[in-house]
Amino acid sequence: MKLAIFYHCLFHLGDPHELRPMAVAIVMEQMQQLKESGLLAAADEMIVGINGGQESEVPALMTLPAKAKCVYHGLKSRAENLTIVALHEWCKTHLGWAVLYFHAKGCTPIKDQDCCRKWKSSLSKRLWYGNDTNLWESIRRRMG
Repeated sequence: MKLAIFYHCLFHLGDPHELRPMAVAIVMEQMQQLKESGLLAAADEMIVGINGGQESEVPALMTLPAKAKCVYHGLKSRAENLTIVALHEWCKTHLGWAVLYFHAKGCTPIKDQDCCRKWKSSLSKRLWYGNDTNLWESIRRRMG
């Protein structure tokens, strides 16, 4: 079974737009988790939808894996809808593939940053690792 990873993120936000260090940090953390989980190595394809354009190319090159194919939606894109539409269209021509979809969550400023970091870290560790050291192998075993 082949595996595709679809990921959605942003690096710049606001009007006028500016680079969001928290967004960059979240993407870096999630890419490290993807690598450590074994899913990045197992993926046959990785497509990343980015709310941004040319201004996001450098942060994307610095934070995303080499196998990532980036699709830039422009700065007017404010949600993950275009990435989900791309995923939907891709699935029509890739029958039988397993697909992991996730996005950079937590880029919005909130009052209790420490609580947010602890929650996100705990959730991420459980999601990526659970009781297995290699999530992809665990999924393949369960699917037969």
